[in-house]
Amino acid sequence: MGRNSCKRHQKTLARLSCYREETMKDSLLGLAAGIIFLLVGLAMLAGSYHATTRYVKTNGQIVDAKEEEDLDDGRIFYAPIVDFTTPDQKTHRFTSSVSTKTEPVMGEIVPILYNPTHPDEVVIENRFNMYGLPGILTAFGIFFTSIFTFGPKRGILHQKQA
Repeated sequence: MGRNSCKRHQKTLARLSCYREETMKDSLLGLAAGIIFLLVGLAMLAGSYHATTRYVKTNGQIVDAKEEEDLDDGRIFYAPIVDFTTPDQKTHRFTSSVSTKTEPVMGEIVPILYNPTHPDEVVIENRFNMYGLPGILTAFGIFFTSIFTFGPKRGILHQKQA
């Protein structure tokens, strides 16, 4: 039943049944959102952990920036383009997957992590991007999943079918 059809019910028991149905739908949507946040956050954390434990740390130099325009408001974002050299003296170039509103400083030296068997797999070592954002998403996931599973009146475990 949709919300409009619920409003037509006049009897108290019918309204209570409708309320429970809508509350259960809301709880399931909240639980689904929590699970999605949790899974995305954990996947990002796993990727960051993999990079910090298996990738090689070195320094790279910002040589250029890729400009990206936000289609909604026209703001410009910049993704640094970085060169780095592997121990075999081969120079590699990559464009960061993280863009910022501030233009990067050309020539700046940045710490990077790269996969020694696939040097095209590279990340700029930035603790917030590697652990902060994934940690926040994971925390939101835990919060929403807990609230919509165990929370008073809204939690799925507290729902009773009429």
